[in-house]
Amino acid sequence: MINRIGFDLDGVICRDQLAKLVHMDWLFKLIYFLTAIPQIRWLYNSYFRRLDYGIKRLIDFHLKAGYEVFIISGNYIRTQPEIEQWLLRHEIFYRDISLYPGFSSGLTIAAWKAEVIKKYQIDLFFDDTPYIVRYLRENTPAIIVQYEEYEKTKDRC
Repeated sequence: MINRIGFDLDGVICRDQLAKLVHMDWLFKLIYFLTAIPQIRWLYNSYFRRLDYGIKRLIDFHLKAGYEVFIISGNYIRTQPEIEQWLLRHEIFYRDISLYPGFSSGLTIAAWKAEVIKKYQIDLFFDDTPYIVRYLRENTPAIIVQYEEYEKTKDRC
């Protein structure tokens, strides 16, 4: 029985064009350094991060049904206060949030997410990044859904 569901943040819970760009390694590293500037983080959270209301309804439905919801994101741990404020402002409730500790962890984001999924025994996880989805499918026991695949089928149900 599935009772623990995990969601990636950027590209799943919130949709934006910037999230698609950060899948390019060089841009991802640039954004990593730029987000050290609080004003840049504020600008991103205020103008680029937009709630996906379909996922919010999915989260709310599962919470009401007694499922535990986890957020597992490649956002850096230093952004946790702003992310928690954004989630609270949009009434996204969850049991726990895990954010990437950074390159010093010795793990890629995909490997780190796999470790967190195993640690929390997540049964079902939504992510939008194709190479991370492939990695998680090969390295975790969880059911991994690529968000675009879910989007294509949700209207047919």
